[in-house]
Amino acid sequence: DAALAGTDDDVAYIEFSAERGCDPLDHAQWAKANPSYPSRTPGTAMLRMKKNLTLESFVREGLGVWDDTSMATAIDVKLWASLWDVATSQPSPIALGVSMSEDRKWTTIGLAGHRSDGLIHVELVKVGRGSGWVLARLAEMSRKPLGVGILTSGPAGSLLPSVKNGRPVGAQEYGAMCGRFLDAVNGVSTKGDDDEVVVSEPMIRHSGQPVLNRAVGAARKKISKTGAMTWLEPEGVDCTPLEAVTLALGVLTDGKATPRSGVVMGIR
Repeated sequence: DAALAGTDDDVAYIEFSAERGCDPLDHAQWAKANPSYPSRTPGTAMLRMKKNLTLESFVREGLGVWDDTSMATAIDVKLWASLWDVATSQPSPIALGVSMSEDRKWTTIGLAGHRSDGLIHVELVKVGRGSGWVLARLAEMSRKPLGVGILTSGPAGSLLPSVKNGRPVGAQEYGAMCGRFLDAVNGVSTKGDDDEVVVSEPMIRHSGQPVLNRAVGAARKKISKTGAMTWLEPEGVDCTPLEAVTLALGVLTDGKATPRSGVVMGIR
């Protein structure tokens, strides 16, 4: 760090790396990243490394191209931290979302509910290994949800036929849900009578759960060809907890649910 910052006169930092965005199989780039190629590090060794790693890991470990840390997170982590607030009463009504990691090793149940002050509370009900426990946990809920959002194209889609009150969410609808979640965090900008830009208060509040905080702090924006925004999960970070609460908030606010009753009941 001192060498890169130029604050130390007797420390040097030398790094070899391929060009960002290059063809990972370009042998000329291999030579740029590894001066020992091909005399002491043969091509077979490079190919073996590529086979044993994911493409992202090979670019980082084999070609010396580090992750682009200049890409901002989708959600401002400082703003998210400022939205920590636990209401004294439980939210009602509630909606749920279920998401599963790509390797199917972890499943998350997320919750979103209206607070008595008009804000929306989000939290994780449970994060657990596998998915065998999900149906039983949903059945245990003392306060029945307005719906259980599940992304049909995701790994958790296999649970839909067995989930009572399950709400299938397609890719296009999920993009809209991600947008609504981001608006609920940031507040919505509107123009007043005098054309002055007015930003509404963020609607989301949360209880500071570390697993959810980590997912929020890692997720990037993924923009489709149509301009829709969804969460982009960096390698090595499970962002399905954010997906779960996004689905829950989406179901809560999609206009298909019954209006808020004002009756406060326990979540569990």
